[in-house]
Amino acid sequence: MDNPYHHPDIKTHKIDTEKARSLIFEIFNIIIAGQSLIGNGYYDDDEEIDNELSELHKLHYKVAENTLSDKLLKLAIYIRTLDDIYSDYVDAPDYIKKRDELEGGEQLGYVHQSDKKINLNIRETCNKIIHAFDIHPIYDSDDDRDKSPKWGMTGEIEFEGKKFGKKWGIVINTIDYLETTLSLLQIVDELET
Repeated sequence: MDNPYHHPDIKTHKIDTEKARSLIFEIFNIIIAGQSLIGNGYYDDDEEIDNELSELHKLHYKVAENTLSDKLLKLAIYIRTLDDIYSDYVDAPDYIKKRDELEGGEQLGYVHQSDKKINLNIRETCNKIIHAFDIHPIYDSDDDRDKSPKWGMTGEIEFEGKKFGKKWGIVINTIDYLETTLSLLQIVDELET
């Protein structure tokens, strides 16, 4: 047998698009569950009726952020690697064209740099997710904030990090990010068939 190391083919990472879709599904469900908690305090006009969290609500608040962070990181690594492969190593000029058209439609997020905001493309969004050191889902409530409101995720997440010693901050719209990554996976699947 010849040494399998020596062959002319490029061996890129194998990206399982179905596994990426499963991550998208799981992230989406965490965000939607979090959004459903916005303003779930139970009040009448004058009196607070129920301000105690159920055990399910407590579990959600305890587990959601860490699980969300873990799955976003895995998805960002998948998508960033997939983008590198199809942009640089696979002979697929249609990929770059379709990706660029896709990125023109949604604002995935933006970086705060002093007074100006810079919109992010899919690659930059993935990079920021991967390199962030501080991750904060944004919460809101429709409840009276003076009466023990119940808070839920809005679907936006703040990420912060440093690049060359300079701090950066990013806010991503998670649903738009997931929609874009799902469309990107569809583009790859179409190129593979």
